[in-house]
Amino acid sequence: HPMFGTVTEWYYRWLGGIRPIPAYPGFEEFILAPFAPKGLNAVQCTYVSPFGEIKSEWKRKKGGELQYELNIPDGSRARVHISLDSRQKITLVEDQKSGERITTGDINSGRFVLTGGSYLIVVE
Repeated sequence: HPMFGTVTEWYYRWLGGIRPIPAYPGFEEFILAPFAPKGLNAVQCTYVSPFGEIKSEWKRKKGGELQYELNIPDGSRARVHISLDSRQKITLVEDQKSGERITTGDINSGRFVLTGGSYLIVVE
């Protein structure tokens, strides 16, 4: 019985932000739009797609800084959406083995596309 199915879906889709794009079956391309509401300090989500493991984790640090750890499987792309206000600064730290792979978009807007690799995004 899928009694808790909607709760689990909400957790992955909204807090973790892992959302499919119907035009790209199997998560070849997907949305990563994690949501960090006030009062919640951390979320860890992992989804195993046909391309590999998708990871969306975030944690709130002292002073209000948010750190997002994302993993995009090789052969897939993530449309990343990070909510920012005008005072916040965003920094992308690439995994040393993958290198920074922004294909489109602007990191400063919080909307960009990343290809396969592991990334740390810091919002101050």
